[in-house]
Amino acid sequence: MEKYANNNGNSAISAYEIGIYYIWVEFTSRGIYEYNYSSAGAHHIETMKSLALSGSGLDRFIKDFVMDKHSQKIG
Repeated sequence: MEKYANNNGNSAISAYEIGIYYIWVEFTSRGIYEYNYSSAGAHHIETMKSLALSGSGLDRFIKDFVMDKHSQKIG
């Protein structure tokens, strides 16, 4: 997994991994969750990928749009 840059300094996300149709997000206190095209929609996943790579805004986006749309808890 890649370390999340957390450019704003207030994110609950510590790492992520990007796949073709999914993103895994590791939260500092809740574990790792998979979000994929089927569970959250392709447009949301692609936005999450961009935010993860930029290091800013991913936590807020998840809270606002896809919090309960994960496909599974991985760890």
